[in-house]
Amino acid sequence: MRLGIYCSQDLDWHEEHGGGFIMPWAHDGGYSHNVTDFPGTEGKNYTICFEKKIVPQVKELLTNYGDLCLVWFDTPRTIKTEQSRYLFELVKKYQPHCLVNSRIGNGLGDYTSTGDNEIPEEQKDTLYEAPATMNRSWGYKSFDQDWKSSKEIWATKRHLNERGINYLLNVGPDGLGRIPAPCVSILHDVKSYKMF
Repeated sequence: MRLGIYCSQDLDWHEEHGGGFIMPWAHDGGYSHNVTDFPGTEGKNYTICFEKKIVPQVKELLTNYGDLCLVWFDTPRTIKTEQSRYLFELVKKYQPHCLVNSRIGNGLGDYTSTGDNEIPEEQKDTLYEAPATMNRSWGYKSFDQDWKSSKEIWATKRHLNERGINYLLNVGPDGLGRIPAPCVSILHDVKSYKMF
């Protein structure tokens, strides 16, 4: 199994200049930036966060952990085209065989990721993936017990495979790194179905 990483290159709730503050709901106290520690949007400059934090962190990930097969970028809301291009070229410089998804932003990437839990109906002739959850949450939430059935996950996998689309199925481990028992059971059942 090869290593891939997730990177939220735009949103950063720990930085005053973390991105997301240009979104319409951000001005109304929305969740796209840290409105508790850094209220308001005046004076925010994503370029400061990009240059001082995002670029050094991405470079560290690319150079300190061996061969990577994928950098899965996410939430390209504030990032500019030249910034997306800079990150894309940085990945290719240090990890030339590493794939980059389209959520790096601004029309770049080696393949297209659909929206969250978006399952396309049409056939795709280029590299595509559909990122989806097993319940309603991307991360572990003990109260989210709205699990998809094994039949639903199997049917979605078959649907996507028939259209040439990769099924990126998320499993959110708990705080100790354990896969929730319902996920294990559901995926075990999915394994028993015949695809075609």
